[in-house]
Amino acid sequence: MKKLYFILIFCCTFWQLSAQSQQGDIGLIKVTAFVPKQGEELSSTAQKNLENKISQTVSASGMSSLSDSRFAVIPRIIVIDKQTQASAPPMIVMNIEITYYFGNVENGDIFGSLTKNYKGKGQTETKAYMAAINAIKPKDAEMMEFLESGKRKIVEYYNKMADKIIQKAQKDADMGNYDAAILALTEIPMACSSYSKCMEVASLIYQKKIDVEGASLYNEAYVLWNSQQNYEGAEKACAILAKIHPLSASASKAKTLSDDIGKRVREIDEREWDFVLQEQKNEFDLQKATLKAATEIAKAEANRPIYNYNVIWW
Repeated sequence: MKKLYFILIFCCTFWQLSAQSQQGDIGLIKVTAFVPKQGEELSSTAQKNLENKISQTVSASGMSSLSDSRFAVIPRIIVIDKQTQASAPPMIVMNIEITYYFGNVENGDIFGSLTKNYKGKGQTETKAYMAAINAIKPKDAEMMEFLESGKRKIVEYYNKMADKIIQKAQKDADMGNYDAAILALTEIPMACSSYSKCMEVASLIYQKKIDVEGASLYNEAYVLWNSQQNYEGAEKACAILAKIHPLSASASKAKTLSDDIGKRVREIDEREWDFVLQEQKNEFDLQKATLKAATEIAKAEANRPIYNYNVIWW
């Protein structure tokens, strides 16, 4: 329990410092910049460029731009005016209006909207359109105020939903869906009143995850070794044991089995055995393992829910 308590404190401190250095006092709020296909003028290149501009704006506001968050900034684009400028060569001047919508695509709630006008010119309509998009300034004061208001709404959402998120995470963990549970908990912003509680639950679930995985790996290695007690079997068994997290409850048993395998190999094969399992020798190693744990938690991003961002009705 002392080791687990240290992990919890270290994780909270690490996540807090990371969030503070990147995202002010709000925490790791994740927002998706999504640009639906709108009209013939919006080429795939222009679509991607606009998405990048919005992502830069989201990051500049102190949030994390993520491809599949329940919170999203979605633009609606209207071409207000197009004119051909008499020049050599002729230039097309385009005036576009972009209305940015910020909200929760999971339940359809809109936090707010902001309409901005941009002008651009070029030798073709596509180039003029691109120039208008390039006129977007990521640190525009109105955009910053618009996103700041949305951030407050997100914190309010998590303050309201935190207990339900914790309950669902615990149910997911009971069903073995550890990554989904940890992911949901680690999305809670630091400004949420239940942030510390969520981090504690996430740490406990992570410990349960590596304990369950460690026990399964140990049993697999044990059975394999007892059915194939030779050098090849030793290599296979210890390769499995090496996958056991050093903070798992099975780590000590894994070390004992590895040592026994080494002794047996030297007896039956007369070969040296220098296989060493990963161990927690000191506090520094424990910190490195905890950082690794945070990295492994992030892998759950690949299993995020799929949201429908085509909510033009906003």
